[in-house]
Amino acid sequence: MGSIAELREETLVLEKYWERGVELHSVGVLDGDEFGEWGSVCMSAMVVMGLDGMQFVIKSRLEGLAIPH
Repeated sequence: MGSIAELREETLVLEKYWERGVELHSVGVLDGDEFGEWGSVCMSAMVVMGLDGMQFVIKSRLEGLAIPH
């Protein structure tokens, strides 16, 4: 994870992936179980991305508090 901008881009890609799953489910391509698995993948990715984002923010704040030598 390099920046908040990258996290935002990845979030938008995941949003499109989720929307595609909703679309496929609505036309019957994915059944309930398959759609549930699709959702699990999305939620797992969101958790990982959220943790990456929090780590980035914490690291940035700590670096801002560091006393220069």
